[in-house]
Amino acid sequence: AAATKIEAAVMTVLDRGFRTGDIMSEGQTLVGCKAMSDALLEALEA
Repeated sequence: AAATKIEAAVMTVLDRGFRTGDIMSEGQTLVGCKAMSDALLEALEA
């Protein structure tokens, strides 16, 4: 159950367009590690 929630949170954040530099592509929003982890935690709490 926990893994499913984590996977869903990751997909939510990626669907919102957030990307770190290693997976950045045109049209996405570049964020640092802290911003990405904050977005993931927010998605997990939703």
